[in-house]
Amino acid sequence: MSFVKLQTKEEKLALDFWGEYYKSIHTTDVVDKFETPEQKEERVKRLEAIPTDWMMHYFAKYCTASFMYFHLDFINEAVNNPERYLANPWSRELSKSGVTFLVMMYLHLTGKKKFTLMISANKDAAIRLLRPYKLAFEKNPRIINDYGNQVNYGQWAEDEFCTRSGSMFIAVGAGQAPRGARNEEIRPDSLVIDDFDTDEDCRNPDIIQKKWEWFEQAVYGTRSISNPLLVIWNGNIIADDCCMKRALKYADHYEIVNIRDKNGKSTWPDKNTEEFIDRVLEKISAASAQKEYFNNPVVLGKVFQKLNYGKTQPLSKYKFLVGYTDPSYKK
Repeated sequence: MSFVKLQTKEEKLALDFWGEYYKSIHTTDVVDKFETPEQKEERVKRLEAIPTDWMMHYFAKYCTASFMYFHLDFINEAVNNPERYLANPWSRELSKSGVTFLVMMYLHLTGKKKFTLMISANKDAAIRLLRPYKLAFEKNPRIINDYGNQVNYGQWAEDEFCTRSGSMFIAVGAGQAPRGARNEEIRPDSLVIDDFDTDEDCRNPDIIQKKWEWFEQAVYGTRSISNPLLVIWNGNIIADDCCMKRALKYADHYEIVNIRDKNGKSTWPDKNTEEFIDRVLEKISAASAQKEYFNNPVVLGKVFQKLNYGKTQPLSKYKFLVGYTDPSYKK
């Protein structure tokens, strides 16, 4: 008897997106079939010299809007610093995972990184984040044309795969045991931690502490002390105490970026128009908007809600009166 694993709605949407993406690529003429080997070598060398040009060439249909300053700052930090601890506390819809995908594909195909652990709140989420990498190696015609067929049969599973050029990727869920992970003689040289925090976990400080200790000891400890490691944290700040917020204390570089800037304007106008931001925010509560789009988690109960006071009636009108004062208030 065979069993079929049912996909969640989120998994199906992600799979459908990438399926349509590569289908659209194959319907266009994206490879110059008359290019000589010398011309190809020169073109690839020129593209690799400018990472953003490389990204837009190999993932043209993916780059639907221009890079913003915070994207460029992150790309520069990640590409030019083999040993770096980075964090992207960006709002939803600012392409944290997308730009990280472009960066990591560039680093692996240019040979600057060889072994990445993709870490998320659970194994299924980590596999879902790893899927676009696997599909890019399998189906992207420009990558296949310029870097060769990367599919390495026998080492090509959805949660762990190794390319023909020697790059390895492993999906890891929180709490799993990546200790001793190796790609031949190479220990992990890059960690991508994406959507590691969950709302449920953040309600319990003990769970956050346990997850943080797991990252520091079981995950970060997989690195080699003698070789550089790139760490990338992706996620908005969803609680007063969350792993993303703790990561900021150790980051060599980070920028907190909200859906709108301090002047109330879209931080990525080419993609997120003012009209659509208004549309999204008007359909959710102020507390949810602050948490998901402004890196400002509001905990109800810690903030006084606006109270409307009426006119005091004559004391004879009241059956009971209750007085309250805070005896600890010194002033």
